[in-house]
Amino acid sequence: METLFASKKDLSVGSKKTYTVAFNKNVEEVGDDFYHMSEKKYLEKLNQLSDDVSNNTKYSMLNLNIMLRKLENNPVNILVKAREKLSDAIATETVVKLNDLELPTYTEYVDKIDRLEKIHPQQYIVNKLILMFGFRNMDLNMIILKNTKKKMILDLNKNYMIIKAKEIELFINVYKTSKRYGQKVLKFSKKDNRKLYEAIKNYHDAEHHFLLDKKNRLEIAPSSLPSQIRYLTFNYGTSSLFKMIVKHFREKGDLDKLNELSKSRGTSMDVIAVNYNKQSAST
Repeated sequence: METLFASKKDLSVGSKKTYTVAFNKNVEEVGDDFYHMSEKKYLEKLNQLSDDVSNNTKYSMLNLNIMLRKLENNPVNILVKAREKLSDAIATETVVKLNDLELPTYTEYVDKIDRLEKIHPQQYIVNKLILMFGFRNMDLNMIILKNTKKKMILDLNKNYMIIKAKEIELFINVYKTSKRYGQKVLKFSKKDNRKLYEAIKNYHDAEHHFLLDKKNRLEIAPSSLPSQIRYLTFNYGTSSLFKMIVKHFREKGDLDKLNELSKSRGTSMDVIAVNYNKQSAST
């Protein structure tokens, strides 16, 4: 198993453990040759699994297969498209499950989050960014850097949070609607958001270089992103919280803020009107 990941020097112990579980599940459910068979045959076998195998487990299995096939330069286009559809299905399942979960008001949630500033900095920062920008899960998977005099070369396949002297700038390259909207460059000033600025600076000074890191400060595996965000948002998730946010500003008649959220989230105003206004009216 280790030889399969030999070229992946950046994998943490936790990530290797996650991938090992997914590998063993593939072998058990699909077969020893799962990452050598054709993409279509693999998907046929994956789709034939019993209902006891959750979509989250299927996602982990599929994600691991894509990674292994890339290591051997095998085609993955069909599997990548299938992974996107599965991700959407998981998101839909989560929203359905959360329909029975009563959402707090925007003010109640803000008050709850503000109390976390000192006791749980990561949770405080993540939720403040969701409230400010309406972020989805992938947006929040950021590397935190401190600005230096040297020119910074950023990987366009990753998201970054840059701490500057008077502001924090966000470069969001990887998110759900990136193909349509391209790179998102967002910022907020130290003057207008001092507590959030200081929380992020102190978090980075404490050797946290990934916003969504684990207790050992290593980056979480991509497959752990949904569960990590649910934990940090008290099981509400970013979609339900966005309903709460939209409801608040819609009732205030704050069209300017809704327009800002449309841009920072990467969602058209039409989508917000159809998918969030009506839903939030029933919560």
